[in-house]
Amino acid sequence: MSIASWTFIALSIGSASYLAVSALDYVAFYPALAQLQASTWKISFQPSGSSTSALVLQVSVSNPSGNSGFTLTNLDLTIFFTNSSSSNSTYLLFAPGGLRAHQDITKKLAPHSTLNSTMVIALSSSDKDSLLNFTRTYDGQVMAQVTLDTQIITFLEPVAGRLPLEGTDNLPLS
Repeated sequence: MSIASWTFIALSIGSASYLAVSALDYVAFYPALAQLQASTWKISFQPSGSSTSALVLQVSVSNPSGNSGFTLTNLDLTIFFTNSSSSNSTYLLFAPGGLRAHQDITKKLAPHSTLNSTMVIALSSSDKDSLLNFTRTYDGQVMAQVTLDTQIITFLEPVAGRLPLEGTDNLPLS
C-alpha cells in the first residue's frame, strides 16, 4: 500500500476516535449538569460596636460528576430572616427585597470538586438595628432563608446562554 492509503487510514481512525470521545462526553453532559449543587452552609452576624456590622456567609458550589466542562460565574445571595418557633410565620425581616450580596467570580469547576467562598454583607446602621431587635425578640429562634444564585458557563453558551443554578437553604443565625 502507498503512503497516501496509510495516511488516510490513520486520519480515519483518529477522526473516529475523536468523534467517539466527544459523543461520550456529550452524553454524560446533561446528567452531570443535573448533579451540580449550590448551597449556603453557614451564616454569622459580626457586630462591631457603633460602626458598620456585617453578615458573613460561607457558600459552596459542587461538581460531584466527572465532567470538566463547567465554569462558574457570579455568586448572588438574597437573605431574609424569620422566627423558627412559629410553624406558620409569614413575617420575613427585610422583605420584600431582602439583603443582597454579589461576588464577581469566574472559575473552572473541576470534576469531583467543591468551590468554597466567603461572602460578606456590610449592614447599614438601620439594617443592623433591625436585625439586633429581631434577634432580641426571637432569641435563639432566628432562621436565615438564603438563596444562592449562580450561573454555569458551558460549551452551549453561544446557543443557550449561561445556565442558572440556584440553591435555597434555611440556616440558624450564629
